[in-house]
Amino acid sequence: MANILEKLAYFSGLNYNFYNTKFVFDALKKNIPSKYFNCNVVDIGCGDGTNTLLISKALKSKNIIGYEINKYLVRNARQKGILVYTPQDKFILKGELGVLWGVVHHFNDPSQEIENIIKNFRLFIIREPTDYFRIFEAGKRYKESEMTKFIEIATKNCNKSFTKLLVPSGKSVLYFIE
Repeated sequence: MANILEKLAYFSGLNYNFYNTKFVFDALKKNIPSKYFNCNVVDIGCGDGTNTLLISKALKSKNIIGYEINKYLVRNARQKGILVYTPQDKFILKGELGVLWGVVHHFNDPSQEIENIIKNFRLFIIREPTDYFRIFEAGKRYKESEMTKFIEIATKNCNKSFTKLLVPSGKSVLYFIE
């Protein structure tokens, strides 16, 4: 049922957040290492661009671009003034700072797909929901311990390290990868 609702929302260009983003962004602003500020950012899976704009503001980014596969969400993000690339653009996912904000639960093989993405960035941030019983979000539900295992495997294979930040009030976990 959740998958059907999500597909209908995406089809209409909507990308709803059913968690409190204020808590997550407050935690991000208070805890992010300084090297993550003032970077060129690629938001992979940018959705309708709502969180992309919040990420850019929180990180005081030099520049932020989006990458999205859903054409309806791309349209809405572009209407918000975000430069968004799609798979048809043959855009190579690489750069200074990459972000996966609530995207990993859509991956078929999270460890491998995270590894394939993070190896092309100097720094990376991943945010995933920790509410295992969330109703309105499709994709696989991972417990925080499962997510951490995916990150451990991917970072080890890329010779990278990570710091984890739990945000219980925002029902999320943040990973800072370098």
